[in-house]
Amino acid sequence: DAQLVAAIVAGDRNAFAALYDRYADPLYDVARSLLRDPHDAADAEQDVFVIASQRLGQLREPERVRAWLFSVLRHDVYRRSERRRRTTPTDAFAEQAAPVMAEDAGGRLEYAELARLVRDAAEGLDDRDRLVLELSVRQGLQGADLAAALGVSADQSYSIVFRMRARAERALGAL
Repeated sequence: DAQLVAAIVAGDRNAFAALYDRYADPLYDVARSLLRDPHDAADAEQDVFVIASQRLGQLREPERVRAWLFSVLRHDVYRRSERRRRTTPTDAFAEQAAPVMAEDAGGRLEYAELARLVRDAAEGLDDRDRLVLELSVRQGLQGADLAAALGVSADQSYSIVFRMRARAERALGAL
């Protein structure tokens, strides 16, 4: 990644395209999961690369560009979520209850049902916990990279992940 950033800073457009190819899908994935709207997710992903094109030269640790991109996305997602909260009225009773999942005769859940159960449990988490879940589990960020993406110290990131896992387990148990 450091070589890729150096090439971008030097003006290599192909290097920026390579950065986009490498990180566009994971960034969209996280944004889609958090924003729950494909159009907002695509806009957030695009905004990350616009900011990257303007500020990549200011990156102090080019080898950590992945964490930096997720940090930029985190700020954008929070901004969009806050704006949406202020403009969208909510009615908790208007939403339909999630369908109850049945076990088969052997007591096992099918993979698709299990995945849906985990997604439903994640819906019960707050925005920050869903972000931590996405970055740590689905995107594989950990340690200093996860801390940088979250904008906290490494020690704080371990605590945040621990607490998120506990809340996710409780939400999963409730379902």
